[in-house]
Amino acid sequence: MINPPSRDITLQNSKYGLVIAVAKRARQIVAKKEPLPPGRKPVSAALDEIVQGKVRVIRREPAKPGDAEQ
Repeated sequence: MINPPSRDITLQNSKYGLVIAVAKRARQIVAKKEPLPPGRKPVSAALDEIVQGKVRVIRREPAKPGDAEQ
């Protein structure tokens, strides 16, 4: 089994949050048809951008039950 290079993923509070952020960014890359180097995949590019700080991840706080506007 090949082990991927270790990356500093402490930028996120949870691994789940990191996965969601990477997936969203990868979808943006595909939708905008951003050019990637040959052999480079959108998910790898998205992860690198987040780890390097090129993309900022903003975490939304969950809505509280009494906060809904009527």
